[in-house]
Amino acid sequence: MAQHSQQKHPRLDSLTKEISLEGYRSLAIGYREISEAEMQYLLKEDRRQFLENMVTLAIVTFVNSLKEDARETLDTLS
Repeated sequence: MAQHSQQKHPRLDSLTKEISLEGYRSLAIGYREISEAEMQYLLKEDRRQFLENMVTLAIVTFVNSLKEDARETLDTLS
């Protein structure tokens, strides 16, 4: 497996916030090597603890705009 820095990029939080404020959605892709026993433990823990020490590989940004007929669909459902 390729070696990646364990350090968090200094602008990661501010960049994802900027992306969000501009109306985009983002998905971070990363990994963390853990044992089977650790996985069972972490799945039961708080999300923050699960995400601790993750290595971020990329952030995918995309547009998730409302469709023109969204209001009509919501009115129909209510």
